[in-house]
Formats: sequence, structure tokens, C-alpha cells
Amino acid sequence: MDRDVESDASTLNEDEETKDIENIDVATEFFRDKTRCIDFVLVHVNDGNESKNLLREIFQANLQAEGLEIEMERSIAHKDNNIFIKIHAPINVIIKYAQLFNWKMSWKKNTTQSTINTNKKYKVFEKFFNQGIEEIIGIKEEVSLSELSETGQEDLFTNAERSALVFEILYRARFGDHKREVGIFRLLSSGIYSAAYPIHNGNYHRDPSEGEIPLRRQLYTQWAYWKNYNKSQPYQTIRMYFGEEVAMYFAWLGFYTYMLVPASAVGLVCLLYGFLSWFSAFSVPAKEVCNSKYYMCPLCEHYTDCGFHKLSSSCLYATLTHLFDNMSTMFFALFMAVWSTTFLELWKRRQAVFMWSWNMKHSSDWDQETRPEYEAVITESNHRARINPVTGEEELRLKNRVRLGRIAISVLCSLLIITVLLVILLVVIINKVLFMGVGQKSKQKYITKNANVMGSFIASIIYFFLIMIAKPLYELIAGKLTDMEYNRTEAQYEGSYTFKLFAFEFVNYYCYPIYISFFKGGLYTHPGDKDVYGKFFGVALDLCDPAGCISELLIQMFTIMADHGEHRNSSSFWKNTQGTSGSRAQDFYIGSQRCWLLNQEAGRLSGKQIMNNLIEVVLPWILRQWRHKDVRRVELPRWEADYKLTPYDKVNLPNESFFIMPPIVFAPSKPRVLLMGHCGMNVGTFMLGPGSPPKSMDLVLEGFFNDTKNTWSLFNEIQEMVIQYGFVTLFVAAFPIAPLLALINNIFEIRIDANKFLKGMRRPLARNLCCLGAWDYVIQFITYLSVLTNACVIGFTSDFVPRLVYIFDYREDQVGYAESSMSVYPVDKLTRFVMEADFETCLYPGSRYPAGHPREFQLTLEFWQTLAAKLAFVVIFENVVLLLTGLLAWAIPDVPTFIKELIVHEHKASMEARRKYLEEKRAKE
Repeated sequence: MDRDVESDASTLNEDEETKDIENIDVATEFFRDKTRCIDFVLVHVNDGNESKNLLREIFQANLQAEGLEIEMERSIAHKDNNIFIKIHAPINVIIKYAQLFNWKMSWKKNTTQSTINTNKKYKVFEKFFNQGIEEIIGIKEEVSLSELSETGQEDLFTNAERSALVFEILYRARFGDHKREVGIFRLLSSGIYSAAYPIHNGNYHRDPSEGEIPLRRQLYTQWAYWKNYNKSQPYQTIRMYFGEEVAMYFAWLGFYTYMLVPASAVGLVCLLYGFLSWFSAFSVPAKEVCNSKYYMCPLCEHYTDCGFHKLSSSCLYATLTHLFDNMSTMFFALFMAVWSTTFLELWKRRQAVFMWSWNMKHSSDWDQETRPEYEAVITESNHRARINPVTGEEELRLKNRVRLGRIAISVLCSLLIITVLLVILLVVIINKVLFMGVGQKSKQKYITKNANVMGSFIASIIYFFLIMIAKPLYELIAGKLTDMEYNRTEAQYEGSYTFKLFAFEFVNYYCYPIYISFFKGGLYTHPGDKDVYGKFFGVALDLCDPAGCISELLIQMFTIMADHGEHRNSSSFWKNTQGTSGSRAQDFYIGSQRCWLLNQEAGRLSGKQIMNNLIEVVLPWILRQWRHKDVRRVELPRWEADYKLTPYDKVNLPNESFFIMPPIVFAPSKPRVLLMGHCGMNVGTFMLGPGSPPKSMDLVLEGFFNDTKNTWSLFNEIQEMVIQYGFVTLFVAAFPIAPLLALINNIFEIRIDANKFLKGMRRPLARNLCCLGAWDYVIQFITYLSVLTNACVIGFTSDFVPRLVYIFDYREDQVGYAESSMSVYPVDKLTRFVMEADFETCLYPGSRYPAGHPREFQLTLEFWQTLAAKLAFVVIFENVVLLLTGLLAWAIPDVPTFIKELIVHEHKASMEARRKYLEEKRAKE
């Protein structure tokens, strides 16, 4: 350990600390000699604990033994508290570990296509298949690191790759003699260190006074800045700065958003057709409902509690149904089935380009590493040893019966959670039936008339809030169950957690729309059937409107999609200060102000959410201008400013804290020092003001501390986009504007996520992941399932097939269709209404024989004929879609031809380079 540096750090007094604030290099990314770059930073609290200090000394001594160089700094933001250890890896150490891990380094010798101009706007037809990938296509040569000069070796590594290699050393370095005493993860979990992270590259908000513009600034101006919403993403620069995993996410999100353009256009055409067809014969059934003089039979058990209501009261639902469920529905569903398959196939092609260009041909080392938690379990317990068939070395493995038992328990608990979620859905339905009953008894005519509509909206709202409550709970349970399984590798852990979470999300988000589409009203028979009222607590009385279930499915889809971003697990994005002891709580005054923009999903899918986002942009700007009044700003050094940002985690499990924004810290002992951390500023900057904050600020700043268990994860973003993809594909036949709403959301989402990475989050460790992990399989599952759901929505929920049957069997102009889709019931059987009603029959949903018929109230022959037509349609539709998608999958190869040719050329060029190198080496000898 560098004793001199430690001594210097520990002897800084308060006056020196304040003085250093003004003299420090604001763009500090180097050691004090301003030559050696900082590759990694470790942070610990200077708490005087001798045992912790000893472990840190051993660990840092072992790092230095590996060739790493260390320099220490005291925190200038906190009084005698945090110590920052700056780590630099000389080039010989970088090369040593790059060769040890068999990193395949490559560079482009010639560029086959010109670099994309990020200022060039999209041209839909020109770039539809290759949008945004031109800049990464070139001819590469892979050579051994030893074949390059020292200068060439230095230039070959990006700072993201340097940090990744340094992390490998930190991951394996020992701090004791015990088998478990190894790795930075254990030191972090035990509190020896409070943080470990690579630092950002310069400032994002201004250009440097001299030298090259840092990548962070380039990405902010060319990518994250809001005016770039219609420009290509610089994937190669993103990859160089953040690594392949983050770049691959943005590549997927960008391509998915781009593919939503044609889907949105076709959806709008279908909606426009619905409006225009209102003036044609296709709108006859809807107009018949609006102009009908027939009455609907009461549904409640005691008929005195609710009366008859006119069929015309369903005019609103009938109009909505016509607009969204018309003759274009089938063609749009067919188009979306083809679209989803095309999206998958074209993404595979693009992914192949990225994998080739970024050397992602093989599984990542991170996917093969044994998790520290797994090592701890098998080390502490008596588990069997086995010989690794690859390495030939003895290694401990969890006993099969133990692991299978834990997996079985995990599966059973998961099924229990799914059952609980289904019970919640049943509770929502029961509440809806009860509210409709109360509404029908109301003395207010408006409530009585619209009881069904209001019940649907209230059920959607209740279901939404139940989703909000259940979501963090089952996320926490999914994490605990996955921990219990003792997965050996990170890939296994993330995959298991992903599948559990998606299973819960599927039930939570999609089961109610599935219920509306395929099961609602299926238990109802006819008025007067006493058995109906006792089935499943009255659920049998939960009927669709006479105009059909499509309108209610439409309302449910819009409600969920419009509020989908409200409860995403990103509330912990803007991070506050690190965990604080009680004594520090007496020295600092902590306040919080919500930053309403970058912590939530922007462009949420309704006008209300878009207006909220405008407010969220303006409000932080106003607060920032007010706070800048009469103050001058002096920034923290880079290693400490990054410490104030939100930690990055691969999988962010929910926690009990929902603090949104970094705090504003005021130290009473230093009345002139104010730490600001609001949106739009360089997070972690000092504000030197003329004195104490005004009393008005004291009212705004609510004093409390919050620890730093909050992290932000790419996992959450992928999860939200996959759920959105499900809504875009699974029920799109009932909601053709879903792609448009998703497109509007994603245009903002890309820039908001870019701002998160660049402004509010610590720099993630570069990971060479070749795909989206287990989410790839989830997306494929949703795509295949969407074929079935849309076929069933058109066949069983929509009126498309019954209308065709009516047109071919009865009348082409569809006159009389509305009444023919329902059955009649004699009013005189409802004895309590005999004296009140001036009509003989009322209507109820279904197709049953009338009273007095030999098969009274049984299903008619027309019902079975229509059901057969529905089944035939579903089978034909699925087979047509499978045929088309199969042809598409066959016609679109997963790997583009030019990539195959480049791989061949790359291999030849690499062999030629090695041959020349060996010839030159022999000539020198």
C-alpha cells in the first residue's frame, strides 16, 4: 500500500480541503502526474476500523503485486469520510491479461462503406433494412498482440476494455488465505469497500478547453441531445464507451422503434378506414344499435333492483367497435403477424453484423464465470467434488438432489404466486359486477344508464393499482427464489430470474385482456336461470356490452398502455448520497426534490402522459435557474463526481427505497458549501453560495437520509420494452393504434435512456454479451403466441366471422344483424315487470331458441354453425400465417451474405498477416 499517499489523504484538514475544491482539475481522469489514466476507482469509508483496514491493505498489496498502480485521494465533499483509490493498469499488464483471457483484438484495415453521418436524417426506403449499421461494417484483421508495436498495443484498447480487464484482476485478487477471501464482490458485500466503478470520460455538458472532445461529450451532443430524436444512433461510439451489452440494447431498441413505423402507418390506415366506412353499408349494425327501440333484459337476480334498458344505450360501445373492429381487422392482424416475424428475422441479421464487427462470436467470459454466491455455498457445505471434463481439475459442485429439490420448491412457489395473481384478477371482476349492481340501483339516471361503461373503467383502474402493488412484491419474490436455486453462472442466474419474472408479468399484464377476449360472458345462459347468479360469486353476470367485447378490450388496452410507464421499476434511478451514519446525519442537511423526467418512461402512451413529460422538462429547468441565482459552481473531480451517480447493476432487484433524485446536501459547519444534484446539471457539483439557503428552500428540502441500495439496471429497460412488445403484438387486432403509441413512446425512450447512461448513472462495466440473453427467447415466445391470440381475437371476440356468416346466409347489406346476434325473452316470465312493461319481449346476448320452442332456451343451430365457422377461420388464419412466416424465415437468412463474405476475407487477411509476420521475423533472425 502507498503509505505516503494514505498519510497525505488522512492529514488533510478542513481548510486544505476547501482550498483544494477551487484548485482541482475538473476533468480529472488521470493520476496526479496527469499521464497515467484512471482505469478503475474503489471507495471506502475512513471509519478507523483496524480489521477492515488490514483487509484493504492486503487486497491493495495484491493488486500492486499484479502490476496495478494505486493512488489515493481524500473526499472533498465529505469531512474526513470517504477515501478514493485510483487504479491504473500499465500497458504490459493490460496485454498480459488480454492474452490470458484470449481476447481477440481487431481493427478495420479498410472501410467498405462510408461512416454514417449522424446528422443525416432517416430515409425510410433507403435505410429500411440497414438503418444505422453502415458505420460498423468494414474489413478486419485479427492478429496476435505480440505482433504489434507497443504504440499499436496502447491504441488497440479502449478505456472501456481497459476497465474490463482491470475488473478481471479485481475479481480474482485475494485478501486472505481462505478460499472465500477472494474478489472485489466479497469486499463490497462485507462493507470493506463501499463502491467500485470505472469513471466517465470527461464532462458531457461542455467541450474541453483544449485537446480532443471526450466520447461522453460526443455521445451527448450526437446521441442523447433531444434534437437528435430523428437521427441515427452512433452504435460504434456507444460500444466503445459502454461496451457491447449496452450498445446491443440500444441497437435492438432503435431497430424495434424503426420497425414500428410501417406498423403504425398501417394501423392508422385501418383506423381511418373505420371512420370512413361509417358512411357505408358496413356501419349498418352499429347504426342499428344506436337507433334501436328494443329493450335489453335486466341482469340482476332481483328484478326490482334493476330495470330494462334500451339497446340504444350501447351506441357508444357500438361506435367504438365499428371504428376498431371492421373489415380491415383481419388484414391488419395478418400484417402484424408477418411484421413480427420480419422483425425477428431482420434483427437476427443485424445482430449477426454486430456480433461479427464486435468479436461476439463466442460465449462471453462473464457467462462462464462461477458466481461468488455459488462458491460460498459449496465451500461452506459438504458437497461432492468432480473432475471438470475440460480442464481436468477437481472442482466442487452442488449435489444434484439438493439443486433439483431447490428448483422444485422454486417452481412450486412460482405457481403459487401465479395463482395469487389469478385470484387478484377474480377479485377485480367481482368488484366490477358489484359496482354495476350498485350503479343500476342508483337513483341518478346517468349512473344507471352508464353503469356498464363506468364499471369497465373502474375495473381497469382497480386492476392497474393492483398491478402497481403486486409488481414490486413478485419481483422481490422472484429474486429470492432465484437466489435459492444456487445457479452456478451469471447466465444461469439471469435466465432463471428472467423466466420467472416474465411468467409473473405475463399473468399480471395479459390475463385480464385474455379474460375479456375469450372468457367474459361465457358462463351466462339466459334471464330467469337461477343458477347463473351463484356461479363464481356472480362472475357469470359479467357480460360484454351488447355491441361486443372488442370495445371493452380496447378500453383495457388503452388504460394499461397509457399508464404502463407509471410503475416501472426505475424510481430509484436518480441516486442520492451514500449510506450515512447517525453522526453524519447531524452534520449534513439532506433534502430531496423530484426530478420528473429521466426517472420515468418518457412519451407515455397518451396525451396526458405527453403533457406530463413537457412539464417534467420545464420544471427542472426552472428549479435549476432559481438555484443558480447568486452562486458560482466548482465541480468535483471525476472520480468523486461519479461516486454521486446511480450505481449500475446487471439485474436490479426491487428494494424498499424509492428515492428518485440525488440529494441536495448542506453542511451547517460550512455555510457556503452546497452540494447540488438535480437534473440537467453535472451531478455531484459543489455550489458556493453567499450564505445559508433561504428559508423558502428549507421548506422545499425535506431532511432525510437514504442508503445506496438503489441501483439502475439495463434489465429493467429490456423488461419494459418486452412487455410493450407483447401489447403491440398479442392483442393488436383489437387495438390497431398500439404500434403508434409504442412508437411515440420509444422515440423519447431512446433519448431518455441515453441521458440516464451519460448523465445520471455510473459508467457500467463493459460486458461482451452476444445477445439480449434470455429475453431473446421471451420475444420469440411472444411472437409465436401472437399468431394464436390474434387469430382467436378475430375469430371469437370480433364480429368479423359472424358478420361474414350473416352476409353469406342472409343479407349482404347486413340489415337486421344487430338483433339477429341476440335472443328474445318473454317479459311475462319476469312477473314483477308484467304490469310495468309496455312491450312483450326483451333481448339478451346469445343465440338460443325462444320460449315455447321444443328446445326452449337451448343453443340454436345457427350458433353451432357460427362456432364451426370461427374454428375454421382460426385454423385457416394460423396456417396461412405460419406458411407466410415460414417462407419469410426461409427467404431471409440469419446471416447476411456480405457478412459471410467478409468473414472469409477476414480469415484470409488474418492468415496473410501472420504469414508476413513470420517471414519478417525469420528474416531478422
